[in-house]
Amino acid sequence: LRVLQAVSGRFPGRELFDGGAKLVGGGEWPGIRGGLANAPFRAGPAAAPRTSPPMVFGIDFTSSPASCLSYEIGFWADGRCSSERLTQNSEKVFTAERTSVEFHLPGNRTSVGVSAAREGSLMLASYLMGFAAERKPVVDAWVDYLQRLQFVNFDPAVLRQYGAPSEVPRMRERGENFATVVRSICSDSSAKAAYLAWLRELRPGEVDDADTKPGADNEPRFRIWERGQEFTAPALSDGTLRFAALAALFFQPSLPTLLAIEELETHLHPARIRVLLELL
Repeated sequence: LRVLQAVSGRFPGRELFDGGAKLVGGGEWPGIRGGLANAPFRAGPAAAPRTSPPMVFGIDFTSSPASCLSYEIGFWADGRCSSERLTQNSEKVFTAERTSVEFHLPGNRTSVGVSAAREGSLMLASYLMGFAAERKPVVDAWVDYLQRLQFVNFDPAVLRQYGAPSEVPRMRERGENFATVVRSICSDSSAKAAYLAWLRELRPGEVDDADTKPGADNEPRFRIWERGQEFTAPALSDGTLRFAALAALFFQPSLPTLLAIEELETHLHPARIRVLLELL
């Protein structure tokens, strides 16, 4: 899912796997664990980048009741695209194989895309250069779906930090903007009430309130009020912070189409895992 999400973000192959691409709103794409050097299957340590079998990633989804999309992209060991295809209801929309890169248009017509020697998505590069023609709405639906995927792997050390002072629509992968999302939740009374209800399931009879405390430059930091006493993020346990971040995912201003949570149970007490699963 993270690979496909990065593809829709127009990251070159090397930056997709190794990290370093700049993200909208600040920060860098962290890459895929292990990086490009450890991602592909290799015939041996001296195998040339294009003699190793390519890595292939794909997803099938429904963009509307009448439209089923199937997407697949492959990468050589040097990060370049080996193949790519998009179909709608089993009909070809885009294909890239060897030196052939083209959109398949109605009436058995084709529109030739960009050079096959590029890194990253050849379909997206061709689309951005205006080669999609009548297939543009299909590619729009593909981009929209992949960009609304969300993957999280929360780090309590990151959750303890201040968030960004400006508003954000969705939580970052490691929780870098956790406090900023909570601040947004707390600005809506009904969303805050529902969020507090989740937190009170974690600590029945103890949580009075939850909000954020502004820093010197108005950057927020998460805090909880228990029995009239304030506890900011640095004073909270890993389990409490992670539960609070997981709960906040379901009240984000912009909800994902698909949410993937890495190691849901990490730092959580076994009894609280069951509570979280029941809430989900």
